[in-house]
Amino acid sequence: MLSSVINSKLAIAINIQIIKAFVKLREMALTHSELADQLKSLESAFINYAKQNNADVEEIFKQLGYLHDITKPKEIGFKVDN
Repeated sequence: MLSSVINSKLAIAINIQIIKAFVKLREMALTHSELADQLKSLESAFINYAKQNNADVEEIFKQLGYLHDITKPKEIGFKVDN
């Protein structure tokens, strides 16, 4: 964000590179149909499992959220001793 506010040749060049990186990322996401197919396969397998086992989908997502919460790092960044 700062590179789009600062008015210098270097900041403009950096801003252009950032935009190019996001455009490339979007292109890669759209062109990887194999990954999209795998995600669709996982989704349908999950739905079938939930139907066959009379699982409550909301409860499954709640448990997945809990799993995410207990595995994410506590803090991001550097620790500074005072």
